[in-house]
Amino acid sequence: MGAEARVELWASSSRPAPRPLGSYVTAARSGNLLFTSGHGPLRDGRVAYQGKVGRELTVEQGQEAARLTGLNLLATVRELSRQLSTACGGS
Repeated sequence: MGAEARVELWASSSRPAPRPLGSYVTAARSGNLLFTSGHGPLRDGRVAYQGKVGRELTVEQGQEAARLTGLNLLATVRELSRQLSTACGGS
């Protein structure tokens, strides 16, 4: 299964974007660019993995933390895209 197919599969059963843990925005749009910030391996509003690979985390845990962070980034982008679509009269 390719990356595009995995993203489509994930998007069909995805969870909402995580809320920031501090006083910052997770995404901002400027023209046709989208800037993201402050994402990490959050699950259910809590940090799922913390530490350095090779010290506190195994390689597998580091990979899962990276995957979870990527999914959280995609969820934020998806949520912002929906908000922009609604604001612009899209579906």
